[in-house]
Amino acid sequence: MNEPKTLSPGAYWYVAPGKAPTICEKRDGEDFVRFTNGSHQTWTHDGARFVGPLVAPTE
Repeated sequence: MNEPKTLSPGAYWYVAPGKAPTICEKRDGEDFVRFTNGSHQTWTHDGARFVGPLVAPTE
């Protein structure tokens, strides 16, 4: 299990059992992730994980 405070800055998928994967963002100097609905999270559910950081697309 990886906690938000240990993540490198970037965009991540937050994958939790029984829920649809959600994209979130970890910014430099923050101990939490930001979700697209405006919420913040400082912890990880049992069995959940962050996948990333996602690679920016190239043209």
